[in-house]
Amino acid sequence: MSRLTGVPPLESPPRLTKRRHVQAMIFAATGLLAAQVVIFVVLSDRSTHRNPEPEASQQPSTPPAAAVMPAQPPPAPAPLVTSLPTPPKPPTEETESSKSAPESEKSGKTEKTEKTERSEKSEPRSEPPARSASAGGKRRVEPRPPPPKSKPPDRKVAQTERERLEQQHLEQVRREDEQRVAAEQAERDRLERERAESQRLQLQIAQEKAEQERMERQRLQGQLERQRADQQRAERERNDPLMMVISLRSGVGSLSSSDIQAIYLGRSLYWPNGLPVHPFNRPASSGAGKKFYSDVLGMSSSRYREYWDSGPLGGSRPDAISDAEVLVGRIAATPGAVGYLLESELPSVDTRGVKVIRVR
Repeated sequence: MSRLTGVPPLESPPRLTKRRHVQAMIFAATGLLAAQVVIFVVLSDRSTHRNPEPEASQQPSTPPAAAVMPAQPPPAPAPLVTSLPTPPKPPTEETESSKSAPESEKSGKTEKTEKTERSEKSEPRSEPPARSASAGGKRRVEPRPPPPKSKPPDRKVAQTERERLEQQHLEQVRREDEQRVAAEQAERDRLERERAESQRLQLQIAQEKAEQERMERQRLQGQLERQRADQQRAERERNDPLMMVISLRSGVGSLSSSDIQAIYLGRSLYWPNGLPVHPFNRPASSGAGKKFYSDVLGMSSSRYREYWDSGPLGGSRPDAISDAEVLVGRIAATPGAVGYLLESELPSVDTRGVKVIRVR
């Protein structure tokens, strides 16, 4: 490595100019400088192999500025003239250069060794700076070692984690089962409540319907009973003859239908013995009144009121007495009084002081 390469052998042409001699000296100095650089690089590589770099885990995260910043290119060497023959080197200069080369090599090696030892003592091993070498004017950056592989997890830790995950999964499955069972139970309860409510509503509807039917039957039965009672009363009224009640002082033994009409229409005002006639009537809604208006007078109660309101007596129509007993008592106490009742009403009255005559 210390041997110069690419330098043509020195020749001693017979004639050399001064310019060629200067070029030869420059070329020799350049070759010497290149040899020193090569020696320095070799010694640096050897010291690097003796002191290996620390592990990647202790390497600084940020590379030094020398490894990142590109180095300035070295000055270009002087151009070599190969077309002209190289002048021979004087014996004195060659001897001095040959002597100075080993000395410079030794001094360079000694300086490099001292620098390396000082750097190892002063700088920590955990953070060595990135080394770069110059060869031929280029800077070379040492590549970083790969990061250390992660330590595999412990088997016990992995098994514990797996058991924990399995326990969580089982717990989640159990909760889901409980929620599903609770939802199914709630759905069954809801359906049971709806079924019970539906049965209750159906029973209530059936009871209401039965109650309505019972009330309808009672209404129809009551209506039929009223109709039957009305028919029976009408039948009794048709079969119950009308009886005239006359005061004993009137001196009359019998009355015809025309005589009764004349008395109650105001045409006959006195009895044959001279007593004034005083008639008593019955309500138009009573059985005796209905029979009297239809069978004897031949007119309705409203037409009878209109007759008396427009008649010559100035609207003083006979008084209406609803109770048969009161009617008989009034006739017995009033001379010339006359009235009427049904034959079925006679058993409940006192006929003393009056005369009862059947209407023909």
